[in-house]
Parts: sequence; C-alpha cells; structure tokens
Amino acid sequence: MMGNRQGEKLAGGMVLLSLLMGQVAAADPSYDTYGT
Repeated sequence: MMGNRQGEKLAGGMVLLSLLMGQVAAADPSYDTYGT
C-alpha cells in the first residue's frame, strides 16, 4: 500500500531529523534549548 510506505518514509525522516538535531545540539553549545 502506498500510504503505508509513505508513513514509513515520514517516520524515517523524523528519526533522521532528530538525529541531525541531536548532532547539531552536541556540536553547538548555543543549541542548549533543544535538549540537555
């Protein structure tokens, strides 16, 4: 089903985004607001 595949893509994107944000936060102390 197309909807299911799209949902998986969205979930994967969210995971990648959170990982990227985590790396940015770890690399940049000014990102303290994102999650200590």
